[in-house]
Amino acid sequence: KSIIFARALADTDRNGQLDLNDNKDIFRLDLDSMTLTNLTNSPDNNDFDVSWSMDGQWIVFCSVREDADGNRFKNLDDSRDLFLMRPDGSQESRIELGNLRTFDPNWSPDGRQILFGVDLGENIEELWLYTLDGGGYTSITPRGPYFHPEWYP
Repeated sequence: KSIIFARALADTDRNGQLDLNDNKDIFRLDLDSMTLTNLTNSPDNNDFDVSWSMDGQWIVFCSVREDADGNRFKNLDDSRDLFLMRPDGSQESRIELGNLRTFDPNWSPDGRQILFGVDLGENIEELWLYTLDGGGYTSITPRGPYFHPEWYP
């Protein structure tokens, strides 16, 4: 009935076009009414890599909120931790992951875990698993290149 996606609305990198380098917000499109809702409405943040829980109750996403690496540039290298919110954009919260540089979160079929990638720099990645309800987070793969992990139901 609805889909979610990230979309840039402004040329935040000032290169004359909207592209992947611009800050994005998370949107929900209701397919029955064709109503588009900006869920994050945060032009100073770059919200991306969004995933909906199987029960439809939560959305997880990555976000660049500050110059986390201190190089005076806000870019994808500054993606830290993960963020949760309800499908209406309410109850946004940060999943503290020790300041890990995250990408591509994806829900387990039972909604109890989130699989995500961690960028360790210099083209070194790992896949990590976060268990909701206090289970913590841990690396589950050896170091290597990983892209768009997904659960098999």
